Amino acid sequence: SGRSDAANRHRSKALLRWLERALGLGLQRPAWYSYHYRRWFDIGIESDSRRILQTAAWFPSTQGFRRPGEVFLNRKEAHEIFGDTVPYAAETIDPRLAEWLGVRQSATVSEVLGYLGQLAERPAEEVSATLVQRIYTFLMERWRADDSSGSREDRGQFAQRPMIRVEHPTAKWVLRD
Repeated sequence: SGRSDAANRHRSKALLRWLERALGLGLQRPAWYSYHYRRWFDIGIESDSRRILQTAAWFPSTQGFRRPGEVFLNRKEAHEIFGDTVPYAAETIDPRLAEWLGVRQSATVSEVLGYLGQLAERPAEEVSATLVQRIYTFLMERWRADDSSGSREDRGQFAQRPMIRVEHPTAKWVLRD
C-alpha cells in the first residue's frame, strides 16, 4: 500500500507539471469547430478533461488525494481561519493552473461559502463539526463588518441550500427557517 501511495504521489506531481506546461500552450482555450449549413458556423467546445480533473480525487493535499475544489492553496490566511481542519495543496502550483482546476486560492466570503456548500453535499457525520464552526465564525465576523447587499445575498444562500449543520438528535444539514 505504501509503495502504491508513493507511486500515486509521483504520478500526481507529474500530471501537475504537465498541466502547468500545457496551460502555457493554451490548454484553457476551447477547441473550435466550424461547419457550413447555409452559412458558416463556429462552435467553441470545452474538453471533458477539465471536468474530469476537477471531479476526480487525484490532487495531492496535506490530507491525501482530494478533488481540486476541496483543496486550499497553502497560504497563511487560510491557516488562520481553518487551522489544520482543511486540506491544503501539498505542492506549489501556478496560480493560473490553480484557478483552472478550481483549487481554492483565498479565504474570501464567496470562497468560504462555496466550500461550505461543497461540504454540505456530503453526509453531515463525515464533516468535522470543528471545521464547520470555524467557517460559521469566519462568516459571522465578515458579515458583522459588512452589511452591504452582497453580504445579504450571501446570507440568503442559507435559505436556499441546506448549509446549517445541526448535531441533535443526529448530525444533519438543514435550511434556515
